[in-house]
Amino acid sequence: MLAGCAAPDPGFRQALSEVKRQPESARVKLRPFAEQYHLGMFYKSGIGTPEDRTEALRWYKVAAERGHEAAENEARGLQGMARVCRNAITGCRMF
Repeated sequence: MLAGCAAPDPGFRQALSEVKRQPESARVKLRPFAEQYHLGMFYKSGIGTPEDRTEALRWYKVAAERGHEAAENEARGLQGMARVCRNAITGCRMF
């Protein structure tokens, strides 16, 4: 799911929609998405674990598949691909 305008995980979208109305509930629901991204960061940088770019890529992909855009960019970077940006008009991702 690291390409195009693929829709993020429905749970991610639902949690985002609750941020203003029910911030505590949204925080709990968003936590797993953030944790997967942070695992990638830890492995990439060797924080609390030996540096392992393969394992970092694996966790970034997990988070990206669930809609975490920064994780998608990190995964693309580790694979030597261009980073993604959003088209301000259409909201689609551009490479």
